[in-house]
Order: sequence, then C-alpha cells, then structure tokens
Amino acid sequence: MPQTGIRSNLDVTGLGIGLLCSAALLAARRNKNKTIIK
Repeated sequence: MPQTGIRSNLDVTGLGIGLLCSAALLAARRNKNKTIIK
C-alpha cells in the first residue's frame, strides 16, 4: 500500500512539473513574439 501512495505522489509531482514546463515554454514563446513585434 505505501508503495502505491509513493507512486501516486510521484505521478502528481511529475504532472505539476510538466505543467510548469509547458507554462514556461508558453511564456517564452510570448516573450519571443513580443520582441519580434517590437
């Protein structure tokens, strides 16, 4: 049982990291677009 709990926690943290990475990529793209427009 504890192993499954750890597994789920790792999955949740992995999803959180993925969301942060995707958000960072979107922000970088927006910044690049702004600089190109300027």
